[in-house]
Amino acid sequence: MSDPVCFKTLIGMDFIGTVESEDDECYHMKNMFAISPQQNQQTQEIHISFSAAVHRSMGAVDPNKHGSIDVPLRKSAIVFQYKPNAQIEEGYQQAITGIQIARTLPGNMPRS
Repeated sequence: MSDPVCFKTLIGMDFIGTVESEDDECYHMKNMFAISPQQNQQTQEIHISFSAAVHRSMGAVDPNKHGSIDVPLRKSAIVFQYKPNAQIEEGYQQAITGIQIARTLPGNMPRS
């Protein structure tokens, strides 16, 4: 599997996915999600979530792919592309596999 890449589109949306192949007009994307940043108004922290690029009510989305789609992304719709930072890349890997990685151990675990 190739490394994930992010795209900023003309409409201002960011997408993340892996490029399976490309031609003169399109990137052929695998496991593509829309990136949705949200800022907490009280703490000013920014949380990133990955949402379906196409809502289930509008398109045929494979329920086993956690909301990601395989689709051609037209190069004419892209403003620029960029490499995601480590946290975004880790979150993307969790999103496409559906596996959550434990970051901290519970506080009541006995210490050695």
